[in-house]
Amino acid sequence: MKDVLSAGYGIGVLAVAWLAAGAVVRWSGAPPVAPSQRNQALDGLRGYLALGVLLHHAALWHRHLRTEQWGPLPAGSAYARFGEQCVPLFFMITAFLFTTKLLDARSANREVGWLKLYVSRWLRLAPLYACAMVVFFALVAWSSGFQLRVAPAVLLSQVLGWLAFGVISMPEVNGVPATGLMVSWVVWSLAYEWLFYLALPLLALLLRVRVPAGTLTLCTVLLCLLLAFKEELFFPTAFVSGMAAAVLVRQPRLATWGRRPLAGVAVLLFVLAVLNADGRWPRPVLLLGLSASFFIVASGNRLFGLLSNRAAMLLGDISYGIYLLHGLVLYIFFEYLPGRPLAAQLSASGHWLWVAALVVATVLLSWLSYRYLEMPMMQRAPAFAAWLRQLGGRQVIRQA
Repeated sequence: MKDVLSAGYGIGVLAVAWLAAGAVVRWSGAPPVAPSQRNQALDGLRGYLALGVLLHHAALWHRHLRTEQWGPLPAGSAYARFGEQCVPLFFMITAFLFTTKLLDARSANREVGWLKLYVSRWLRLAPLYACAMVVFFALVAWSSGFQLRVAPAVLLSQVLGWLAFGVISMPEVNGVPATGLMVSWVVWSLAYEWLFYLALPLLALLLRVRVPAGTLTLCTVLLCLLLAFKEELFFPTAFVSGMAAAVLVRQPRLATWGRRPLAGVAVLLFVLAVLNADGRWPRPVLLLGLSASFFIVASGNRLFGLLSNRAAMLLGDISYGIYLLHGLVLYIFFEYLPGRPLAAQLSASGHWLWVAALVVATVLLSWLSYRYLEMPMMQRAPAFAAWLRQLGGRQVIRQA
């Protein structure tokens, strides 16, 4: 196990992913959204974070194939920290972006387009998630021999639990053990993303942003219901760090400091220190370091181009696909293509060579999903929100 956790393998896989993304950029052209309209540093960061989660799960698969255990990697492993720190940084990005929207609305003294916001979130996340669930349920059916192993009502509740982004639970489906392994259990973080979205109207009130009474009531009720029925619940403090960064970057002096080359050097040194530490850092110290590093990137520091080159930008565009689909790719390959017996006999280098090939497949699959599913659906968000608003107006007229 120690050999497979060598950091050199992970660096090699990241290089392969970067080269694959660069090839896609050259073949398909520039990213569809003009860089001036986005925070390039955060966009580039997303892609590396998604790949970090993939590396974490690839290392877990090596042990799982030999022991059937799926649990924490040794604390001194860089791959353990990929899993522990990449997801909190995703939470920071979410909190930063949406807190920024609220602060911009307050500065301009205008209302937030709540309907458009939620419609855009739904069309951004739900279509690809639905496709992933189709594959997921097909794998469950195959694994159970296409036989019904539980009562229909139980199966329905299990299916609904997964279709709801795992907000309430992620149960085993149709009696298939460790069903979540098929997607590497990544859905848990999406549940907290949705909980944060529902909490946005309450956050808006704290920031003195106007919120329609209907929006506030509906989101609060839904949030309370989900919190009441969620089996396991904790508060990701990373959301607070992201919100704090959104406030701090509006201070010109702090933002200017964050963009300095010396600040970028500090971030890179922190990352190297965390990845090379022999044991776990104290959680408060680690969170403080992550929060400071995130603030520097959110200020616009591109880390000497690592976050803003065209390949990194593409990886950021397709990061949701990489994050959501890589578990399915790993599972299908190791479970069915060579099969568990052969995959379990691979050496450390053989394992990571196959992972590098699977990373290329994941990048290509994620780009296709972004280009032909995610982006077209996101572009329809304004029109769909306008249609819903018009439909609501018609209902009011009819009732009157």
